[in-house]
Amino acid sequence: MNEEKSEILPALKLSYHHLPPELKRCFAYCALFPKDYEFDKLQLVYFWMAEGLLQETKKDKLIEDVGSQYFDELLARSFFQQSSAYASRFVMHDLFNDLAMSVAGDKCLRMDDELQEISVKVRHLSFKGRMYETYPRFNFLDKVQKLRTFLPLPVETPFNYLSQRILLHLFANSYCLRVLSLNGYAIYELPDSIGDLRHLRYLGLAGTRLRWLPKSVCTLINLQVLILSGCSRLTKLPTSMENLVKLRYLDISHTCNLHEMPQGIAQLTSLRTLTKMTASKNNGMSLKELGNLSFLQGNISIEELQNVVNVKEATEARLMDKPSLNRISLKWSAGFDDPRNKILELNVLNALKPHKNLSTLEIKYYGGENFSNWIEDSAFLKLARISFKNCKNCTTLPPLGQLPLLRDLSIRGIDQVKVIGPEFYGNRGHGELPFPSLINLTFSGMSNWEEWVGIGGVIQLPKLCSLIITDCSKLVSLPNLLLPSLRDINASGCNEVVLNHMQNLKSLTSIQLSRIVGLTSIIKAFEQFPFTLKSVTVGECHNLETLWPGDSTARNLVDLQHVDIGSCPKLFSLQEIDVLPDLRRLYIRNCEALKLLPNKISCLENLSIENCPLLRTMMKLQDCSPSLDYLNITHVNLNLANLLGSGSNYQSLTDLRIKSCDGLELFPNGGLPTPNLKRLWIRECQHLKSLPDRMDLLSSLDVSSCASLMELFPQENIPPNLSSLQIRNCGKLKPPGEWGLHKLTSLNHFTFGGCPELVSFTNNADEEHCVLPPSLTILSLDDLPNLETLSKGFQSLTILQELNIYRCPKLEALPMGDYLEKLLSLHIRGCPLLEKRCLKNKGDYWPIIADIPDVQIDSRSIYYPCP
Repeated sequence: MNEEKSEILPALKLSYHHLPPELKRCFAYCALFPKDYEFDKLQLVYFWMAEGLLQETKKDKLIEDVGSQYFDELLARSFFQQSSAYASRFVMHDLFNDLAMSVAGDKCLRMDDELQEISVKVRHLSFKGRMYETYPRFNFLDKVQKLRTFLPLPVETPFNYLSQRILLHLFANSYCLRVLSLNGYAIYELPDSIGDLRHLRYLGLAGTRLRWLPKSVCTLINLQVLILSGCSRLTKLPTSMENLVKLRYLDISHTCNLHEMPQGIAQLTSLRTLTKMTASKNNGMSLKELGNLSFLQGNISIEELQNVVNVKEATEARLMDKPSLNRISLKWSAGFDDPRNKILELNVLNALKPHKNLSTLEIKYYGGENFSNWIEDSAFLKLARISFKNCKNCTTLPPLGQLPLLRDLSIRGIDQVKVIGPEFYGNRGHGELPFPSLINLTFSGMSNWEEWVGIGGVIQLPKLCSLIITDCSKLVSLPNLLLPSLRDINASGCNEVVLNHMQNLKSLTSIQLSRIVGLTSIIKAFEQFPFTLKSVTVGECHNLETLWPGDSTARNLVDLQHVDIGSCPKLFSLQEIDVLPDLRRLYIRNCEALKLLPNKISCLENLSIENCPLLRTMMKLQDCSPSLDYLNITHVNLNLANLLGSGSNYQSLTDLRIKSCDGLELFPNGGLPTPNLKRLWIRECQHLKSLPDRMDLLSSLDVSSCASLMELFPQENIPPNLSSLQIRNCGKLKPPGEWGLHKLTSLNHFTFGGCPELVSFTNNADEEHCVLPPSLTILSLDDLPNLETLSKGFQSLTILQELNIYRCPKLEALPMGDYLEKLLSLHIRGCPLLEKRCLKNKGDYWPIIADIPDVQIDSRSIYYPCP
C-alpha cells in the first residue's frame, strides 16, 4: 500500500471500529465488490438478508427495511457513495474498498482473471463473469466445502456460457451455499441435485434459457429470493411452490411464455414482491387469490385478464388494500379479431382500482370502450408514469392533464379515438396549465385521430423534453404547441401540418422525421425553425427535395453535427450543407435521384453513402482529410482513386468500407493515401482485381463476393499487424495454403468460405504443416462443399477458443485432436458427417467436447433438454 493510503487507512479503520457490530458485518461483505463496481441497494440488501447479516427486530419491521436502514447508515457515514453516472446505484471509494478487503480477511475472495491459491477458509466468492466459463477456473470447488456465496459480477450479467461440469460440481460440493447467482448464463436445465442446497436463500437465474425448474427446487424451504426475470423460454413453474414458505421475492418479469402459475403461490404469505401474475383459465392461480398476498410491494404485471369471467375475482384481488404496490401493469389478450366483452372488461378494470400510492400504470390490450373513472381520480397524486397500449376499442381518453406529477405519458394503438379535446385536460384551477410536470409524451398508432383541440387555440407544455408522434396519418387539425423545453422530436407517418404547429422551440437539439406526407423542405415544415439543432435524421420522405433552400439557413446552424438522410427518392442535391460549420457525421442512403454533394465539409469525421446510383460528383475528401476517420461507400459509381485524391494524405482515416462499387477495378498505384488505415471492408465489387498495397497498420480485413479478385496481398506484402481476416466467395484467389498466413504472429480471427474447389486445407499436400498461425483464437469455415480433410497441422492451434464449421458436408473429422477439449465454443451446421460424431453421449467426439461451455449442432445447443 502506498504512503498516502497508509496514512489514510488508520483513520478509516477508526471509523470502522466505531460501527455497530451488525454494520461491521454488512460492510465487510462488500469486499466482494471490485473497485469502481456500481451496485444496487436492494440487491445488496437481499445478499445481506440471505447471509443472515440482518438482525430482526421485535417490532413489526420488515427485514428488508432493516437492511435498508443499515445501508442508509453506511451511506451517511460515507462508506458508500452515490454513483455519478446512475442515481439509483452506489459505489465504494477505493480506500473504503481496501478497508473492506482488510477487515474481511480470507473469508471473502474476489477472484481475478488469473488462477490463484484458494484458501479453504473462503466463505464468499465473487468473480468477473466471462463469456465462456470453463471448469479449470473452478476446480477448487471440491476443496472449499463451506462456500456460502457464489457470485459472478456484474449481477446483471450479459449472456454467457457455463460448462455443465461446473454446475454439477458446484451442487455436489457446496451444501452450505446461501447465495447462488447464475444470472445470464446459457443454462437449459438445472440438475435435480439443486434440491440438496438446503441452506440456499438467494437463487438468481435471470436471463437463462430454462424452460422449467426441477421439482427439487421446491425442497429449498429456506429460499427467500428467486429471480427468473428475462427467462423468455420459461413455460411453467413447479407445482409445489407452496413449500417455499420463506420466499419473499419472486421475479418472473419478462417471461413471455409463462402463461400459467401454480395455485401454491397464493399460499406464500411471506411474499413481498411478485413481479408477474397470470390469471388462470384452468387450475392455476386465479386473480382472486392475489388477495391473499397482503404485503406485496414494488411492481406487478397482472396478465391474461381475458380469463377473468367474474368481476368478483377482480374485487377480491384487493389491489386497493396494497399501499406498497406502486407500479402496476394490467394486460389482456392481444387478439381483437373475436368480439370482446366490453362491459365485462370495463367492470374488471373498475374492480382493479389500486391504492392511491400508485406511481406507474400500464394498461395493454384492454377491450372496453372507456377507461375507468379511477384513472382520473385526483387522489392519485403520486402517479408519474402512464402507458396505454393497443386498447383498440376505447373512443376517449381520461382527463390525465389534472395529474400534478405525471412525467411520462405514452398512448399507443388507441384506434377509435378521433378527437382529443378539453376532456383530456381535466379540471384545473384558475390559470393552471394541464400536464404541469410532463416531460415525455408519446402518441403512436392513432390511426383514426383527426383533431387535437387545445385551450384557447394553444397547448402549453412548459417542461416537455421529448415528443413522439408516429403513425397518426389522419391528424390534420391541431392547435399551436408551445414547447420551450423540448429537446427531441420524433415524428413518423404523419402529415407535415403536425410540424407546422410546433412553436417556441428554443431548446430543440434533435429531430427525427420519417414518412412525413407533403414534406418538401425541413425549413418549411416549421413555422419557427430551430437553429439550436445538433442532429437531423430524415427518412422515407418521398416529397423531400431539399433540406433547406440556399445556404443562409445552414450558416446559422452552428451546433449541427449529425445529418442522416435515407430513402428520399426526390432529393436531388445536398450542396447546401457545405457551409455547416461543425458537421461531423453525414450518412446518406437510398436516395436514387441524388446527384450533387458539396465540394467540401471541413470538419467531417464520419461519411457514409449507400445506394445513390446517380451520384456523379463528390466532395473533395482531401479537404476533409485532417478529420475524416470513417468512410463507407456502397453502390456508388465513383472512381475511388479520384474520390480519395492522389495528392492527399488521410492521416485520420482508420476505417474504410466499400460495397457494390462495380466501377472499382484497381486502387491507386502505390496504395491508398491512408497510412493509418486499420479496418478495410470490401464486398460485392465484381470487377476488383487486387487489393491496395502498403497497408502496414491494417488490423482487420474483410473481403467477400469479389469474383474477379486475383490477388489478396500484392507482392506478398501481408500487413504484419493483421489480427482479423475474413475472406468469402472470392473464387479466383489461390488456396489459403499459398497465402503465407502461418507467418502472421498477430492473427487471431480467420474466416474462410465460398470456395467449391477446395478439397483439402493443406499446403502442397503436407499433412503435418499448418497453413494457419498458432496465434488463432477464432476459426470459421463456411460453404466449402468439397472440403474433405483438414491438415494434421491444425493440432498446433493450441489456443483456439472458437471453432465454427458450416456447410462442409464432406468433412469427416474435426481438427486439433485432444485439443478440442480446450475450446470454449464449437458450432457445427450443415455437416452431417461431423454432426453424427458429436451426438450427445453417443458420438466418438462426445467425451472430448462434453465440457465445452457452448456447443451447438445445427443451431441447437447439445445441452437443450428433450421435450
